[in-house]
Amino acid sequence: MRKLIHAIASLLFVAPPATAADRTVEIGTDVAGFLIFHPDDLAHRAADPIAWYAYSFAYRKESAAGRLVGFGTGSDGGFLIRLTMGQPTATEVKFAGAHWSYPLIVRHGQVYLDNTDGLPGEEKMDDPADFPDRWFSLPNGSYRVDVRAIARSRPGAPKNLPDYVVSFNPVADIAGIAIAENLPDLRQAPDWQAKPGGSQDAGFGLWQSAEPGTRSLPGLAATGDDVVPGQTYRLETTEADYESYREAMGAFRVLTFAHQPVGVLARINGASFMPKRGGRIEFSPETPVMVKATSADGQVAFDLIARPDMQASAAEVETFRALVMKAIRTAQEKPSAFEEERFAALDEPEAVTSWALMHLALPASMKIDIYRHGARERIRLITEAIENPR
Repeated sequence: MRKLIHAIASLLFVAPPATAADRTVEIGTDVAGFLIFHPDDLAHRAADPIAWYAYSFAYRKESAAGRLVGFGTGSDGGFLIRLTMGQPTATEVKFAGAHWSYPLIVRHGQVYLDNTDGLPGEEKMDDPADFPDRWFSLPNGSYRVDVRAIARSRPGAPKNLPDYVVSFNPVADIAGIAIAENLPDLRQAPDWQAKPGGSQDAGFGLWQSAEPGTRSLPGLAATGDDVVPGQTYRLETTEADYESYREAMGAFRVLTFAHQPVGVLARINGASFMPKRGGRIEFSPETPVMVKATSADGQVAFDLIARPDMQASAAEVETFRALVMKAIRTAQEKPSAFEEERFAALDEPEAVTSWALMHLALPASMKIDIYRHGARERIRLITEAIENPR
């Protein structure tokens, strides 16, 4: 229903009259960044998760299409941002610091300056129509957008300088404008060198090393499916158990599986309680382990498993990806369009096979048993499971 409401809202969107072609906007952020876009151009993102723009595969796609400009500030707070179809003033140039150029195609005669609260997405909080001062009018067409951070802390900088100057420069084509790997970090420090910021999906699906400092930990019989490292495993508990887990926040447990010698080392990273619901504990599965023995009091003795060879050819990966997508399309429960987009963008054999284990309808014990293997063996075992379901 929520997705339907977002879809209808995007069709009914009516922007307020756009602002003049040169003005300064005072705007705050609690995510240390700003975006420029038109909501209609990103309506297809209405069901995507919060901060989808911080995932490199999504940012690159929208930036390359000229639908999104964005930059990080390095800190939260209030900022003065000057939007102009002209050029920076001589004083702004003198005190300019980090700089980045972006492609943009204006399709609706105006764009919106946002602190991410009005960005189309599953957790959109603001209606851009409620903020007429953040709209900026300019003719339809292709632009190179130059964003300059102003180092206002430099000696001699006038107090009335903006924090950022955003210049919209018409171009014949955006094809020649380089695309950043991730949202660029343009903080205002005088000597800061502009660079792509960190991506929300950095390290996705890759083997993570974990050292609990012991080889014996309390065990927990896994009952859910989200046991692959990179997922979040959730457990419903009583109030008493909730308290014990809350006090052990950050500690490790071993998720175990019936008739399976492989377990998962999982860290307690969340705990909440509501009177009628009870306790809810969240674990972060981190690495597979080999279970050696389980004592009468539930203590599990284990050995860590070394990271196996994760090499596989590009041809092997693409054949496997096609097989997985075929299986996904015929499954009763399908991943979101955002997750499918992520899968299409992955190229590391390790990450591709990890994604498959997260989303295919396989028994949890089978998933973690396959996970401990190298990429080629994972491909073989998952292919066998798809083609010969139990």
